[in-house]
Amino acid sequence: MSVIAVGLLVLGGFVVSETRKKESIRLIVELSKAVGMTILLTAYFWYPMFRQIMVQSINEPDKTTLQHQALNVSDSLIGAMNNDLTTFTVGIIGIISLICPLFFFKGFNRKEKVIYLSAVVSWLLSTKFFPWSLLQNTPIQMIQFPWRILGFQVLFGSLILSFVFMKSTSAKQRKVVNITAIVLLLLAVSAATKANYEHKVVTQRDHLVMNQENLIRYTTLLPGGLYDYAPTEALQYKEHLQNHEVRIGKEWHTMPYQVMDSKIVYTVHESKGQKITLPVFDYWGTVAKVNGQKREIDNSEGLVSIEGTQGETIIEVSSIYPPTMKLAFLISLCSYLFLLISFLIRKLQHMICQIKLE
Repeated sequence: MSVIAVGLLVLGGFVVSETRKKESIRLIVELSKAVGMTILLTAYFWYPMFRQIMVQSINEPDKTTLQHQALNVSDSLIGAMNNDLTTFTVGIIGIISLICPLFFFKGFNRKEKVIYLSAVVSWLLSTKFFPWSLLQNTPIQMIQFPWRILGFQVLFGSLILSFVFMKSTSAKQRKVVNITAIVLLLLAVSAATKANYEHKVVTQRDHLVMNQENLIRYTTLLPGGLYDYAPTEALQYKEHLQNHEVRIGKEWHTMPYQVMDSKIVYTVHESKGQKITLPVFDYWGTVAKVNGQKREIDNSEGLVSIEGTQGETIIEVSSIYPPTMKLAFLISLCSYLFLLISFLIRKLQHMICQIKLE
């Protein structure tokens, strides 16, 4: 999604910029820097998946019917006004970002108009107003749920509200009034959200009753996507995986296991000379101990597999952060620090220039 966002910003930049050659070259350079910095900032998130798919085939997320998953325009608006917890909407603040800028639209410059229209379009794209059925058999279906586009509405809506705020705060007294009004609005929205937790809310599809007490049970009931991004080869053993069965040699057996904070422990008896395959996906960074000793994992069709021992075999499976994953985290952290320090330096230089001018 971040790549798509940067791409949209690139296209938007070309739309609102001058067509002069020098300006276009400067814009391309600046946006290329933005894309490169985005890659560095998000290295800790995309690198593990990239590294994983280089080792083994990974299953794609379940496909959905995009038109069915999109929201009705009326449901989206009503859910937003009610701050409904069971509907994916823009919320009350999102509604304000769609309506309030209309009163300032004539005074917007070209860039501000593009930002506002982007906020409106990104909201409409999350609804059935857009013919999602036409894109069902295209790569766009990987988005799964059109309401994920609401993230762009939050981005552009926040930007346009910032412009509206700046345009309406020319006097200090008015600025104080506006800030006070915003604080009160946020408190009211928070109170409305809290009220939704305290009162029972009936969901539209499953007709389940949800309140603060059973929220955890509701969100964990019949979890879906169990095999999203699972090793493809392991999918042939779904039934055994769901039953937590262990394969010893070629036979599947039910074995005692214990789930702890950061590891899962299986106990197997009399398995010397046989391969033990656990119902645990073997991802990059997965490690195992056998009777307290570190043991090399043999990836058996995407599952953790080791050689059995005589007598009782206690297998502890957990995960670690490989060195290159730590490096990716360090790169992302340093990138954030670089941006912060650069911002502070520019801010300091600007303050010094202002002082000299005075």
